Amino acid sequence: MFAKLATALDGNQHLAWQTQFGNFAVVAEVIGEGDWTIAFSNESIKVSEGSDGKEAIRLRATKDAWIKLFLTTPPIGFSSIYGMFITDNLTLAGDSRAFYCNLLFIEGVFAAGRAKAAPAKPAKFAGNRVEPITGRYLHLEIEGREHRVYFEEAGQGIPLLCLHTAGSDGRQYRGVLNDPEVTKHFRVIAFDLPCHGKSSPPPGFESEIYQLSTDRYMTTVMAIKHALGLEKPVVMGCSIGGRAVLHLALRHGEEFRAAVGLQSALFAELRGTDGDTEMNEFY
Repeated sequence: MFAKLATALDGNQHLAWQTQFGNFAVVAEVIGEGDWTIAFSNESIKVSEGSDGKEAIRLRATKDAWIKLFLTTPPIGFSSIYGMFITDNLTLAGDSRAFYCNLLFIEGVFAAGRAKAAPAKPAKFAGNRVEPITGRYLHLEIEGREHRVYFEEAGQGIPLLCLHTAGSDGRQYRGVLNDPEVTKHFRVIAFDLPCHGKSSPPPGFESEIYQLSTDRYMTTVMAIKHALGLEKPVVMGCSIGGRAVLHLALRHGEEFRAAVGLQSALFAELRGTDGDTEMNEFY
C-alpha cells in the first residue's frame, strides 16, 4: 500500500510545491511489519521502505488500520490521519508541534494514496427549469441587535432547519432543497448565518472582530425558529453546525422533534479558549 502511495505522489506538483515550507520526514510504522519513510524536501516527496530513526514524526498503526485509511470509502474513524489518532487507531511519537503545524499537508499526502472511485458520469441535461426554492429575507433580533438574515425554503410538512458550516452558507443544502423525496415530507429551511452568504452583518460590524461560537450559533438558530414560528422542527447541521445541533439537543431538546449531526463532534462539552469552562470554544 505504501508502494502505491509512492506512485500516487510521483509527479504531484501541488503537494511537492508545499515542501518548500519545511524539510522533515514522517515515518509510517506498520506495527509488527516495518517502517516506511515519507521525506519532504526541496519541492520533492520521496517514499522509501525502512527508516533511519531521524524522522520528526512517527505514526504507528496496524496493517489493518493502514489498509482502511487507503480504502476508497474508509470506515468511520479511518477517513483521515487525525481521525485515526483521536479514535485510538493510530499513535503519534516525535515532534507533536510539527505534526499539528503540518497536519493539513500530511493529510493531503496520505489522501493521495487512497483508491480513487470511478468518476461519476455527468447527468444528462434535463431541459430548462426553475427550481422549487423560494428565497427571502427575515428581519429579526439576535443578541439584542437587528439582523437581516437570508433564507431559502422548499417543500411542506415538518420544518427542517439546516445549519451550514463556518465560512459557508445555505447553498450547502441545495441538494436537500431540491430532493422531492425530502420536500414532500419536510419544509426544508436553509439560512445564511449573519456575516455569511447573503445575510447582512449587523450595524456596527465594522468596528468589531467577528467571532462565531457554538453559543452564538445556537442563539441564532433559536431566534430564527421563533421568528418563523416553527413548531417542533428537526434541526440538522454540519461541522460547527453539527456541534451546535448537539448543544441544541442538550439545552433545548424539548423544542425540537429531532437532531441530525453531520460531521458532529463525538460528544458535546464546554471548552474554553482561555481555560474558562463557561465559554464555548470558538470554531
